[in-house]
Amino acid sequence: MAERFKNLKWDIRKGNAGYRSVSTPILAKWIKEGKIRRGEVEVWRSGLSGFRRPENLDELKPYFRIWDREQVPRRPKEKIYHRERIESVLIIDDEKDLCSLIAEILSEKGYRVITANTGRQGTSKLRKNRPDLILLDLKLPDVEGTKLLSRIRKNYPQIPLLMISAYGNEEVKKKAKSLGAEQFIDKPFTPEGLLKEIKKISKR
Repeated sequence: MAERFKNLKWDIRKGNAGYRSVSTPILAKWIKEGKIRRGEVEVWRSGLSGFRRPENLDELKPYFRIWDREQVPRRPKEKIYHRERIESVLIIDDEKDLCSLIAEILSEKGYRVITANTGRQGTSKLRKNRPDLILLDLKLPDVEGTKLLSRIRKNYPQIPLLMISAYGNEEVKKKAKSLGAEQFIDKPFTPEGLLKEIKKISKR
């Protein structure tokens, strides 16, 4: 709050009910608490030509924004759980043959596998199945892999993710890891190499 406004007195008028005079800190407090809302009152202070709506005054707008933020429902934090082992894996890759191959390799080792060939399908199946691990391709037909990675990390921070791609230069790999990928696996990869990376996560 600017010093020059702290000592100002405000006349508050609500319809024909008369008005009362308060200081800026009190007025700001009432706005932040929702006691004064948009469209309900008019205010006047020295320097104004007449009564004005407080929500239209630059010095009072920030307090209405504070009230607005408090009304946005907060997403409950998901419980972070520790896995003794990885049981289910979601593969998001547009190469259907590769998805089938990976699914076969993992299924033989006892993993439950879900596959998706677009970012939209992957998001839907992630929401419905909540897998223990995500394998995410960098190149998808409807979204860039690192963008989807960022969304997944925001909404499902507890699910580990391995990025897979044949186009991973050092800059891309660094970006993927900075966004929360556990590891970046280059295509083509061997079944042994993939299983090794998965076991690293399950042993944490």
